[in-house]
Amino acid sequence: MNAPFARRTLLAATAAGVAAAALGGTETARAARPVFSTKPAVDAVRRVAGRRAAAQIHFRAVRADEEYFRISGERGRPVIEGTSPVVLLTGFNWYLKYVLAADVSWDAAQVDLPNPLPAPRTEIRQRANAGRRLFGNDIWTDYTGPHWTFEDWEREIDILALQGYNAIFMPVGMEDVAHRMLQEFGYSRAEALAWTAPAAHRAAGMWQGGWTLEDGGISEADQQRRVKLGQRIAERMRALGMQPLVPGFVGFVPEDFAERNPGAEVADRGYWFTQRMLSWLNPDSAPYREAAARFYAIQRELFGEFELFAMNPFTEGGRSPYPLDIAGRAIQETLQANVPGGIWQMHGWQENPKSEMLTHLDPKTTWIVDFVSDRYSGLDREKTWGGIPYAFGPVWNYGGHTTMGANLGVWNTRYHEWRNKPGSSLDGIALSPEGGHGDVLPLQFFAELAWRDEPVDLDQWMADYATRRYGASDQNATRAWQAMGRTAYRMPADGWHEAQDGLFAARPALDVRTAAEWSPKLIRYYAGEFATALPALLAVAPALRDSDTYRLDLMSVARQVLDNNSRALLPRIRSAYRDGDLDTFNELTASWLDQMRLQDDLVGTIRGFQLGPWIAQARASAGDAGEEDRYVYDYKEMLTLWGNDALADGGLNDYCNRGWQDLIGTFYLPRWERYFATLRTALESGSEPERIDWNAMERAWVADVDRDFTMTPSGETYALAKRVESEW
Repeated sequence: MNAPFARRTLLAATAAGVAAAALGGTETARAARPVFSTKPAVDAVRRVAGRRAAAQIHFRAVRADEEYFRISGERGRPVIEGTSPVVLLTGFNWYLKYVLAADVSWDAAQVDLPNPLPAPRTEIRQRANAGRRLFGNDIWTDYTGPHWTFEDWEREIDILALQGYNAIFMPVGMEDVAHRMLQEFGYSRAEALAWTAPAAHRAAGMWQGGWTLEDGGISEADQQRRVKLGQRIAERMRALGMQPLVPGFVGFVPEDFAERNPGAEVADRGYWFTQRMLSWLNPDSAPYREAAARFYAIQRELFGEFELFAMNPFTEGGRSPYPLDIAGRAIQETLQANVPGGIWQMHGWQENPKSEMLTHLDPKTTWIVDFVSDRYSGLDREKTWGGIPYAFGPVWNYGGHTTMGANLGVWNTRYHEWRNKPGSSLDGIALSPEGGHGDVLPLQFFAELAWRDEPVDLDQWMADYATRRYGASDQNATRAWQAMGRTAYRMPADGWHEAQDGLFAARPALDVRTAAEWSPKLIRYYAGEFATALPALLAVAPALRDSDTYRLDLMSVARQVLDNNSRALLPRIRSAYRDGDLDTFNELTASWLDQMRLQDDLVGTIRGFQLGPWIAQARASAGDAGEEDRYVYDYKEMLTLWGNDALADGGLNDYCNRGWQDLIGTFYLPRWERYFATLRTALESGSEPERIDWNAMERAWVADVDRDFTMTPSGETYALAKRVESEW
């Protein structure tokens, strides 16, 4: 465990208040005086499990040389002791899962708890084997909740704390640190606010490698709202003993920075696709040191002290205009001069970090988050990164896709192999999805790696998961989740993290193999066995079906079955068209479109899978009517074309595809209807099919910023899932 990290999180939690004295046990005997406040943990329990549970749980704050929680007590008075508020919540969640058969996760919860609460049959003690437990890719806020309110963030922090994550990438409001710094280097407030990527691309544009988009900018009103929101988020995380991972100053500046600051050396880093990358101020220069000093000072004034700083010069490309060994040393020395003990976090992704940049870095204040631990075989991170501490981690989800699946089998064994090998530099875990929510199981499984000393029996883990999702053991639920555990959740390290997306979301073509350009072209598991999970879930005992978790899981599995079916149906449509068989073509394309309509209805039974609420959030966060239109446009564009036509043509169209109501029904479905109509006309007339300008068609949908979408879930999940099973 990294000692400075643990110490700072404990100090932050202590500052939140005074704890009740710890009692009993060899570890707790050392805690004769209050250690930290348990109130933030109690408040979180009240939010996620209700007042009755919060009133019965007794938290004990303890001081120890290692992070751990212990669960004991008696009926009506369960006792959970732990070494920080976030560890107490991790212990509470373990109690929910493995004593009460309850479940709290993204988008749904099953917390039908007994009263009084029982104690465990035997004492439970779990020790953390990883001091750093990070959640969040640098763009996860863009693709998950660019317009979240504090209530959304509060729920997210609670969920992540329950799982045991003690650090979260948090860029909210940080763009104003850059704005205020620029104002001291020759830029007006209006110019600084204009130098801001659009909301659904903001973290990527300003921090993750850095590039510009022509339709950016932020109003003063929304900027101030975001600063206040970021302050509240950081305060809440600190109260729970969690660390925000925030952007540091790597040196990204506007391209005319040198013109306004004589003596500054600013390099052109080239292009990311068609977008000009942000210019790079020479780190080994006085202007860089001056700008960085102001950046860190302003950040501290606005948001308080931080320890973890994300800085990635080459996340996805970029020229290297400076000697990288010197640049790396200068960036780190400047960070240490302004934030003694501050840790420079970098992505292990593509060519980042470049080996030359690591040459002179101090391992004690450097941390690499591996994005591809589960993607390839034969990796040797100690050799690649020269002994720099790193976190085990996958990206797992790209673009916020709603597909189910992950390389759990690889996580289950490889993490422990890497952690225990001689000379290991592994220091932590990091789950780095580009988009959160959608598929809830990987969040839980990955988090448990840090609290187990050896691999689990995956079949048993899936059985336990099924039990807590629905509140009791059920052989059909177990059968369903074990089938998924052998297929979608046990994919190999074959060059991919994520499962395949669905072809309903793809730009129509008879030979299309994926919706997102860089997603798997084939199903990465045996779809036939996965499909057996649907009838098994439908056969779960009626008494266990009345929970949000059951409805969410049933919808997700039925939706995935339809997506997998699309990959079997499209080749048949292609054959009918090429054979000139109009009757079969009409029959199969009608089936395709009916499945899309059914999928739209199915996902519309669950609020988290509806486009309408996300559009409403974009509107609500704007500072004025013009910004409201831009935010809606930007969000719809991110989900579809992603950016301008050049970016879409470069392969980014549908990069962020999702199985959401109204995105399916008003965007994906009309594309396929139009495409099939052109093919039908071609078959009937014996002519070539009409060429469709997809960019123009999609841009018209994006530009319709006044269109309203469904806001309230409707329909019966069970009945619609039953239709999937019986009809398709």
